[in-house]
Amino acid sequence: MTKSQWFRVVVIFMLLVWSIAVIGIGAWVYAGVWGTKQNDPARASPSVIRAGQNIIAGHDIVVNVSRYPYLEDKYEMEGMLRDGWYGQGPPNELINSQKEDLAIYPVGLANHRLGFLVSSTSHAHIKVERLYLKLNAYATCDLRDETTEILGFMGVTTAAFFISEDYNIYPIYPMNTNLEMSSWIYKGKDINEFRVYLAYRPYVLYLISINIDYLDLNRNEMKHVESDEFSLIEVAHGNWGGCLDIKRWFSRDMQREPKSANYDERIPYDIYQLLTADFSYNPGMMNVFLTNRNLIRRSSEVKAIIESRPDNTLFRDNYEAWAQALQGTK
Repeated sequence: MTKSQWFRVVVIFMLLVWSIAVIGIGAWVYAGVWGTKQNDPARASPSVIRAGQNIIAGHDIVVNVSRYPYLEDKYEMEGMLRDGWYGQGPPNELINSQKEDLAIYPVGLANHRLGFLVSSTSHAHIKVERLYLKLNAYATCDLRDETTEILGFMGVTTAAFFISEDYNIYPIYPMNTNLEMSSWIYKGKDINEFRVYLAYRPYVLYLISINIDYLDLNRNEMKHVESDEFSLIEVAHGNWGGCLDIKRWFSRDMQREPKSANYDERIPYDIYQLLTADFSYNPGMMNVFLTNRNLIRRSSEVKAIIESRPDNTLFRDNYEAWAQALQGTK
């Protein structure tokens, strides 16, 4: 063959080699990405996400969608099952057709963040006497066979709690600049949004619900409304698997009741607001506590409360952030 013919053969051969290589890389990427999605239990077929079922989603068990049907479509979104469930609130038509004077609508539960709306009807006149999270039960998991996968971060919050077996009531209070006790008043059609950051020990399943005790001012009657139960669990270092596969190990006979005690037990209102604030989301809230002279004068009282609850990392972090910020103002 001539030189030009040899050159054509070499070019054709190189083109074939590169084509095979590109096809191989494409097949590998397809198998790695799409194969993972299909086999990953956190991205199971949407057909398993149906009303009346508690489905494991990331660190959480999905709420029963038979009571909150507007949440069901959220589970079919890409990645939604990995991080729990999160999204928009209930549609207007659902809120407008609300029959209860006061109702709770979950918005999301993902990566330690619980979101919900509280809505009143047009004829309501209500004073919220107590809004709180309630720890109904807990169970300990002994599995330790998860695999490593670091999860993301999302959410907006109004408070931060360290869920523990030592307390079953976690009060949520309105935040105001003078740090004095106040209440939410619902008159006519009204909606408030709440986002709460929840920390808890790994390898323990916590079953919680949102509760409201309120005074119906139209009838002068005390009433109560409660959400469905939510389940919280995580494993160490953001890993995936093991105890998160709750169906493998959990049964109702494993449940234990927490101690009957309030999270704000023996904590003054203004100090409780400091210790449950979420400065990581809204650093500007710190100014409220830096300018309150009454609170500043009682810094030793705040420190004593921190020392009485050594396992509460959120209390400690808030106190240390506040103390450090105070040093910067001097």
